[in-house]
Amino acid sequence: MAIMQALCTRYIKDEDEFVSIKDLINMTYGLDSVSVLSNVTNDEQLADFVIENEMQDDVASIPESARYLLDKARIAKFQREMDGGVYSGNLYVCTEHFEMPKVYDGHTLPETTHEPWFAFRLQVAQAPQTDEPFAEPCEWISLPMTDEAMTEVAKRHNASSLKELVYYNFQSSVAQITTDDFTQMLDIEKLNALAFTMAEMSPDEQITFKAALEAERKHGINLDDILNISNNLHRYEMNTCCEGASDFFKQYLLTHMDTKFDERWLDPLVYRREGSRLLEKLGATVTDYGIISFAGGSLYKLVSYDSDETVTEDAAPDEDEDMGEDEGMVMSL
Repeated sequence: MAIMQALCTRYIKDEDEFVSIKDLINMTYGLDSVSVLSNVTNDEQLADFVIENEMQDDVASIPESARYLLDKARIAKFQREMDGGVYSGNLYVCTEHFEMPKVYDGHTLPETTHEPWFAFRLQVAQAPQTDEPFAEPCEWISLPMTDEAMTEVAKRHNASSLKELVYYNFQSSVAQITTDDFTQMLDIEKLNALAFTMAEMSPDEQITFKAALEAERKHGINLDDILNISNNLHRYEMNTCCEGASDFFKQYLLTHMDTKFDERWLDPLVYRREGSRLLEKLGATVTDYGIISFAGGSLYKLVSYDSDETVTEDAAPDEDEDMGEDEGMVMSL
């Protein structure tokens, strides 16, 4: 969606002009061809990426010891002009070389095939009797699967349970869950239970689930943890509107400030350092899907500026804890 929104800016010449349905449909067939940079949301980050990767010849010719003197604003502006670069969500989207596919002629809709949804797919077979892989006939199965269907698959491979089979390939509808999490068929019932839970998730819960997996991964998680996360999404608080720490810091201030305050005073200011510190104190994480709290945490809990304590699930301060009058609103610019 972020890529599509960026591409639309090429076809909207005026804010009152609409993109045609024909172009919108055709555009969806070419999104995979668009080059993007993740977690690059402003000119400073773009300039840093250009400098570090020597993307511009003039920049590459500058000795590393002198690159701190470079004008990052001009470097980023030059790169954006070359790329047709647009910041969209947490992505930097290069729109310049996008060519509109001509799948839909404006009259006859293109044929589409819709494959049944699955949480996971496994290529399974009877355990080989030799060291030769794929020695036995394989088949693809999709989860979630009823107990009766699992028994039928096992019987087709001369087994009493899927746990006795092996799998050669694994596909997941969620990029955050990989073969590192599902390492043995003995855990097939856990994986199937997870698949049933995923099938019942609303779109908002799906976003929270992916963000929670991304945030919790830094602590080290296994399949049991993933299953636990999927059943406790209500314990996480999400903000999908902020693009990073700086935006969140502004929103955090506005949440606790008088509603009469004109928020436009905050628009030109950058709070990346303060935002990162605040997120650390809240125990929150910036993900590709937005900003998420830890399980049981709050994104807008008042925290003291001077305290070294970080809010965690195990040591969260009481909600009614009395903070000093000047605490929680101190900021350095």
